[in-house]
Amino acid sequence: MMMENRLYFVVDEDTRKKYELAGMQSFSYMTKKGRVHVRRYFELPEDVLDDPEQLELWAKEAISVAGKTKKSKGDTAEPTQDSVPVDLYSILK
Repeated sequence: MMMENRLYFVVDEDTRKKYELAGMQSFSYMTKKGRVHVRRYFELPEDVLDDPEQLELWAKEAISVAGKTKKSKGDTAEPTQDSVPVDLYSILK
């Protein structure tokens, strides 16, 4: 997921630790009641974005996590002006 020029990958309980150790934050947004943190998506570290080999490893891991997760009926989101769909498979080719 890409929002406001930041790339977020899906995580699970095991992979989330790696993002937290790298000092990265989960995706969040503001509501009238305050900030909501979506701990299913974490921003990629800049050093990973700058290293094609590391980016490929992290992307494959996120794709694997996403493939293991069942989507519920209410889990679909409409794209917004700030969101741009990213085809990770084409990036990794």
